[in-house]
Amino acid sequence: MKAETKALLEQCRTALLQQDNQRIAALLTEWFEEMIGEAEMDEELDDLCLLLNYRVQSWGAHTSYATYTSWWEVEGYLDPSEGTFFCANVASLHQRLLDMPLKQFDLVIELAYQARSRVAELEGTSSLPTGQTLLREMAVWLASALPESAHLEQRALPPTYSPLGSQEERRRREQEWATQACHQGYLVMVPNTPQSVTDTFRHWCKEHAHPYLWIQPCGTHQATLLAQTKTVVIREVDAMLTRFREQLPQLCAPYLTQAQAQGYQANLTWLSRRQVALEGIVKEDAEKAAQEVVVLWAGILAEERQRSAEQEALRLAALEPMWKRELKRVREPGQPELPLLPEEVILPAEWETLLTRDQLSAFLASLESPARSHALKALLVQYVGERLKTDRAARAQFFEVFRRELAVAPWELEALLECTPTERKRWTEEGKLPVLEQHSFRKAGYRMEYPVFDRRVILSLSRTERDRWRAEHQALVKEHRKAGARAAASRRKGLSSTPVATS
Repeated sequence: MKAETKALLEQCRTALLQQDNQRIAALLTEWFEEMIGEAEMDEELDDLCLLLNYRVQSWGAHTSYATYTSWWEVEGYLDPSEGTFFCANVASLHQRLLDMPLKQFDLVIELAYQARSRVAELEGTSSLPTGQTLLREMAVWLASALPESAHLEQRALPPTYSPLGSQEERRRREQEWATQACHQGYLVMVPNTPQSVTDTFRHWCKEHAHPYLWIQPCGTHQATLLAQTKTVVIREVDAMLTRFREQLPQLCAPYLTQAQAQGYQANLTWLSRRQVALEGIVKEDAEKAAQEVVVLWAGILAEERQRSAEQEALRLAALEPMWKRELKRVREPGQPELPLLPEEVILPAEWETLLTRDQLSAFLASLESPARSHALKALLVQYVGERLKTDRAARAQFFEVFRRELAVAPWELEALLECTPTERKRWTEEGKLPVLEQHSFRKAGYRMEYPVFDRRVILSLSRTERDRWRAEHQALVKEHRKAGARAAASRRKGLSSTPVATS
């Protein structure tokens, strides 16, 4: 490590140690929690937990773990948003940081850098510098860095919650308080707010994928509205938080303008990647702002879930066999009737081997046939065969629904049309034989593809039409030969008229 780098790291440590133990502990906790779910920081988090005597647990749980990895492998992976860090011995934090070698203290700087980078990315601000420039900037920043709790220091707080009265009466008041918060979607906090109230509301927020939203009074005339999205599970919050961050400034603008017009310093601040504060607004506007945030989040949540449901429906539809989708389509009301097939279109001799028992049973069910779904396949084949002989409309539907199962392979096509492979390829390239789809197989380690054709199209081709295609091709070949002969004769004539140079 270079001498200048060592000196800058010492400056960073000195700047951080200017803060008291409580504030350093709060800062480290915030940085730790920003890194939950970031796999590339697992080892660094484990080392710092051991070096600084930090432990990690799920919110509200009694069991804590000495390292981040041990918590993640047992509980964290189930619900990462519930992870919380705490210092087991805050009083010794100063000394532990002072005793750390610079190489280990560099892990603290890396943690702060990663956490700040996440917040900067969320707020859309410029990225942090790197190298020694970062260390110089970090030394200045650490000296005055404030944890989230410091942003919310209360001034001239209103009357606190009174725990007076019988135990039953206190429980009833607390239950009513929590119920009201759950009903309106936000909690109005006062000093000494009972833990049971915050726990109940937080649990409700988690069950309903709702941000933990609360109003913090700040003096007689101001309040701060805070929203924390840790109560929203990870799989939902990423896409939603982006939209929430984009739409929140427009929602908060009138409240900021109102507060600033009265001489207050109000602003919208992202305290971390998952927590935002609308600070210093007029106290009378706080609940109205909270209600609008609740409506905003509910709208985003409904749209995201609708989009997820549509994507899931598309995914499930894609997994459904094509023949089932075709069977539903031809039986839908309002669908035009399929054209009846000519007598030349017949089933192949082994057609029953190309279809499964489920396919035959489903087709008969769509025709409201009396055949039972658990009947033997041989009996279903008999029922289908009889129906196709007597019902031309059912026969047209059968060939439409199972056109892929009854498709004609290239070698069968050549036998049916009595053509050569060259003719088959030429007619396919010319579009005379439309390809239904491509099938594939593996040979010598390679994936080979070949076309298959709609049986109805192939069997509908008459010998006269095929003879006409052959005659047109022969005429075209003769024309090309004549054109080639004329071009050759023209070249020979040009060569014979060219004078020969003499020496």
